Amino acid sequence: AAALQQPPDRDRGRHEVGGPLGQHPAWPRFGARHSGIAETRFLKRSKSGNNQMTKLDVVLDRIDTDLDASIARWFDLLRVPSISTDPAYAAECVKAADWLVSQLTDMGFETSRRDTPGHPMVIARNHTAGENAPHVLFYGHYDVQPVDPVELWDAPPFEPEIREVNGARQVFARGAADDKGQLLTFVEACRAYMADNGQLPLRVTMLFEGEEESGSPSLDAFLKAN
Repeated sequence: AAALQQPPDRDRGRHEVGGPLGQHPAWPRFGARHSGIAETRFLKRSKSGNNQMTKLDVVLDRIDTDLDASIARWFDLLRVPSISTDPAYAAECVKAADWLVSQLTDMGFETSRRDTPGHPMVIARNHTAGENAPHVLFYGHYDVQPVDPVELWDAPPFEPEIREVNGARQVFARGAADDKGQLLTFVEACRAYMADNGQLPLRVTMLFEGEEESGSPSLDAFLKAN
């Protein structure tokens, strides 16, 4: 636990990256790390070879069209300083959980905040595809690491900003990639699919916790109880 309380190294403190941004992104690959830099690289997509729009093409076009709104939601969550290792930010962790509950409920998920001895869990279900459809469970976490020493940051860590880096637009903020960017990639994909198709093709359950960065002390007991 003590190790988890340590401030980030110099590179990580200054350069947590959740980009690049641009038109026609497909699904991003997360987790490429070097020199403490967390990066997200978007893969380009192409239309189906028969020049007809597939269902996936339609969803990807929806993602392109709604990209600015998706980024705005991403920034809203990034502005919440949900630092799980510091009790002074407990209310902010609840705020982040409640934000997710509101977003997922508005999308049509049956969503609830589940309080634990630590920070809350968020459970969201959409099983409208029917009992015979495959069931997938998506896990993510909304908590982030501490930002100390804050003087090593080039900008306030909870004020996300877009910068041009080597010709690519990238987002800088604490949690931009780990894990709010990854978490919202799945949420926004579901949002786009539901917008054009009415319902998801799978039964989907989401589990978001608020203690991953502090060792997930409540997770095992919560899973056994639920």
